[in-house]
Parts: sequence; structure tokens; C-alpha cells
Amino acid sequence: MPPSSPVVSISFFTRNGLIPSDQQACDDFIQSQYHNCSLEPFECQGYCSYTIRIHHGSASSPSKKLIQFRPPNYDLNIPIIQSARQIYGNLIPETTSLGTVSLPNPPSRHGSNSTLLIYEMDLLPGTPYHTLQPKTPSLTPSQYTRHLHLIHSFASFLAQSYHSPSPSSSSTTSKPSGKVAPNIPSKLTLLTKHLPPSLRAHAARTLAQLPLLNVLPTVLNHGDLVPTNLLLDPVTFGISGVVDWAEAEYLPFGTCLYGLEYLLGYLEPIASSSSSSSSSSSLESGLLEEEKEGGRRRRRKWKWVYYREAGRLRKAFYRVLEGEIDKLGKERGEEGRGKEFRKAVEVARDVGVLLWFGFAWDEGRIDRVVEWTRDEDVCVCLEAFLGAGIERTLGDGYKELEAKL
Repeated sequence: MPPSSPVVSISFFTRNGLIPSDQQACDDFIQSQYHNCSLEPFECQGYCSYTIRIHHGSASSPSKKLIQFRPPNYDLNIPIIQSARQIYGNLIPETTSLGTVSLPNPPSRHGSNSTLLIYEMDLLPGTPYHTLQPKTPSLTPSQYTRHLHLIHSFASFLAQSYHSPSPSSSSTTSKPSGKVAPNIPSKLTLLTKHLPPSLRAHAARTLAQLPLLNVLPTVLNHGDLVPTNLLLDPVTFGISGVVDWAEAEYLPFGTCLYGLEYLLGYLEPIASSSSSSSSSSSLESGLLEEEKEGGRRRRRKWKWVYYREAGRLRKAFYRVLEGEIDKLGKERGEEGRGKEFRKAVEVARDVGVLLWFGFAWDEGRIDRVVEWTRDEDVCVCLEAFLGAGIERTLGDGYKELEAKL
């Protein structure tokens, strides 16, 4: 088979305390199980996995699969993925466990573990959003049309879960038994004490509003709705797939709405060559918080940029979301949204923002509150997402485009 990507695959094996002979064990397994197939490293490697693309079947009926190797602490919950497929259909890759592969060199960072888990999954059509996303402050009319379609598609996707069938009474998957759900109050309390000072009030307000979540259904939330996990039709920007359900769990509806922010803007490095004259008025707001408190001055390295059209796109999202929820409710003979739906969803969204961006990843430990000096890019997102919602208007040309969609 072709050699693996020297950047992606080596970083995965290195991060997990593995060496080339361990990677060879993975490659040997694939060769032993998939004969007369075309094999190649998948171009979009994940942080927690090593993935190979497999082409097999006849020329008239080709079949494309992915084989993925994961450490035991980054396992996939197959019943959760099956539930996601029941809700969202073929937008979710069918996934099957193939057991484990024994490694000749046990991972030094994972105790006595000497295996990697193996999964086979469908290769879905589409292009990851992060490769298609415009990185300009304002969208052209054609870009706005595609983004409006994406916003509608994203809202329709999320609405499917609001009236999704509950798991069977014998199942515990809908109960707060995941990594996040049982610990929401304690984690928010921790954030009220240890977040950078300017953000603690947001955590305290959200903590006080947690009772509002009781009006929302507990649904299956994707745990990592980032641009790399959203697959789009490259022409229309309609969603063609949502991948990587490793962090999914049952949470109040709307907890994963931090994903909307990625459709409304982007993270951008701040050029070090920026002239002092053009940025002097914003210098104070551009200082790292802990350093500012310590009397030192240093510019930030990252900033979050919302599209000029973000406010109108946000309005379109909630309009479609609420309309789709009501429509699906009528079709299924179920109750619609309550009077406090919008306020409760905004609280759920803030819970998601705080929990996903308030704690550093740290190789999956997720137990350290973020700091400006160590996690500036994450803090920038947290700050921007908690302050989002500024409504902006567009010209008549954009209004006409929106009306057509």
C-alpha cells in the first residue's frame, strides 16, 4: 500500500506513544482482511485515529469504506451511532466494530493497553466544510447564497432530533450517564471560579439559568460539531454527511449549537506586521488578560472574525429551526415548542459553548479550565461565542437572495 502521510499518521502514532512497528501492525491487518482492494491513507485524518480508505467491489458497483484504528480511550459507541442513523439516516456513516489489533509495542501513554480498536465505516460523499469556507470578512452574493443554504440545511438537520424517538425503556442512553450530562452544574461552578475574570459572569449567569433546560427534550447531541466533521455538497453547500460521533451523548436540545458559530465566522491569526497606528485604538482589548493584569503588554495572536452577514444568517437559522420543529411535530402528532423555547435553547447553547471551550483538551483529559496564556485560540472562541448575537442588516440584494431560498 502507499506510504502513510508523514504529517498526519506519524503525529497520531507519536501522540499515543506508538512507533513505526505499531503502524505496520495496523497496515498488516488491513492487508490480511481486504484482498484485491485499493488502499490509501485517508486525506482527512483525525486527531484521535488512524484512517485508511478502501476501494473494493466491481467497476459497475464500487464500494468505498474507511477502516479506522483508535486507542481504547477514544472508542466509538456503536449503539449511539446506530441511534444517530435512526434520527438522521444516511447523513451518518454506518459503522461496524471489527475487534482489535494487537500491537507489538504497548502504548507508553496508555498503561497496560496493547491494542487498538478497529472500525469499518461508510465513506460519505461531500467535502469537509473547513476546505470550502471563505476566509473573508464579507461574503459575495454567491457565497451568501451558499451559506444561506448551509444555514437552512444545518437547522433542518438539528430539528430532526427534537422529535426523535426515545431509546427503549430498557436502555440508559437517554439518561444523564455520559461524560458531560451528569457534571454540567459542577463544571459550570468550576468555570465561575477559574475562567478569565471577564468570562466568569457568563458562566455564573448560565449556571443560574439551568432550570430552564427542563423545558427542552433530552436528545442525541453530536459532541464535536466543528468544520472538519461537516461534509457539504461543494456546489450547493447542503449538508451531505456528519462524521465523528465519538463524543456524542444525550443532552438538552441545543447544547451543540456552538457549531452554528463556525458557519458564521472563522478564527484568524493576527498578522505580527500590523501597524501600530492602525490598531492603537484597539490595543487594550487586544492584550492577553492575565498579562494585562500583571502589568505586561502583549498583543493577541488570534482573533475571531464574524462575517458581516452573520446577524442575518443567525436570524435565518432560528427561523428555519423553529419552523422545522413545528412542522415535524405536526407530522408526528406531537406537541410543538413551548413558550420558553427560544430562551431555553439560548441557555443550552451557552452551556455547550462553556463546556466545549471552557476546558482545555489536554489529550482528552478535559479537566483544566482554559487560560489566556496557554489556550489563547480557545479563549478567543469562547469570548466571541459568548458575546455573539449582534444583529446586523443587509442591503436589499441580500434580502432578495434570502427570499428566494
